[in-house]
Amino acid sequence: MGVVGVNTEQTAEPTVTVWAQGDIDACAADRLRHVLIDVIVKTRPQYCVVNLNAVTGLDETTIGSLQAAHATAIDVNVTLTFRTAGSPLAGDLDRYGITDDT
Repeated sequence: MGVVGVNTEQTAEPTVTVWAQGDIDACAADRLRHVLIDVIVKTRPQYCVVNLNAVTGLDETTIGSLQAAHATAIDVNVTLTFRTAGSPLAGDLDRYGITDDT
């Protein structure tokens, strides 16, 4: 079962990091979707980083949630970046446009 968390970083520009680790099953995917909605739509930080470096598995529903989060962030003017280089799924995520935006 995967784990999802949120960290708020105190930097010059407010940054919120949403992270996930492990195999993102249906339960963790639902939590990730809710967290991303809350951060992007309600909190609206200037920057939001989705750290997927420790993710070892996910399904198409999770991919869709990440793509929707990216589109939503654009709509509300939040800069959303993904961290994926450390994940064994980096190549798979790249196919869906979910790649390191560094």
